Amino acid sequence: MLSKIINYSKLALISDVIFKSAKASGNFSGIEFGEFGRRIGRQILFQLPNCGIEYLIAPVNSVRYFEFPFVESCITDNALNCLDISSPRLFSLYCADKKPATKIRIINPDVADYKTTLKMLEALHLTNVSAENIDLKKISQDEHYDFIWSISVIEHISGDYNDTDAIKMMYALLKEGGKLILTFPVDRVFRNEYISNNAYGLSVDQIEEKYFFQRYYDYSSIVSRLLDPIGAKNVHMSWFGETTEGYFANYETEWKKDGIKKLVNDPIEMIRNFAEYPTWDAMPGMGVCGLMIEKS
Repeated sequence: MLSKIINYSKLALISDVIFKSAKASGNFSGIEFGEFGRRIGRQILFQLPNCGIEYLIAPVNSVRYFEFPFVESCITDNALNCLDISSPRLFSLYCADKKPATKIRIINPDVADYKTTLKMLEALHLTNVSAENIDLKKISQDEHYDFIWSISVIEHISGDYNDTDAIKMMYALLKEGGKLILTFPVDRVFRNEYISNNAYGLSVDQIEEKYFFQRYYDYSSIVSRLLDPIGAKNVHMSWFGETTEGYFANYETEWKKDGIKKLVNDPIEMIRNFAEYPTWDAMPGMGVCGLMIEKS
């Protein structure tokens, strides 16, 4: 245990140096989320040591440095009643801290992740956020929200219902003039990814002994699976991806092997090897789409 604490302490120090170096570059997207994550990491370190260490070492992972600022840019000051559908919890914690008048409801079918979120809400004394261990289907269709966001979630949805079903349900929960904000991975060709374990312990499609994990969208599948089914008209999309084709696949391989040790370098990785692009066609390979749909 002592050696583990020492190793994590070293990683936290290295992470801080890398973060400051990235900040000094002046070209660091999402810096405010990294700073916030480190602040709450220090705040909860003794109450929730595992979470505290995680946020001190790698508060923001990989392309979240693009996704978080994109989603925040879509949320206006009149956001009073918001729904977060299973996003990485740091984003809603940040919004709740920054916008105390905003009420945020987090839903998450992943029991373990939900319990951790509850503990963090208690430790941080955030009273304008609630968390529930329920599925999207369990929300009453009589409820309506000013803003709904779901960060890097819709690509994982399969099983009892798929991504097209999910976006229909999300869109129905918006008020008129409300905004639905999604982020998800994209690649040159649409594809599904299956892995050997059920990553979130939820109902997902299976092929033989492998479980559905996520889908990578191309532009046509964004239109056919997410936009056309709800008749979306007022749409804004942003793009962020690798600058060299194949880089992100190598990055993921190293991350799966090295875990949090790999994530320490994320601020520099994002600056050196990723960029924003004007269109999907301009990206050389894998990336992320930020999608905002306004209900009219």
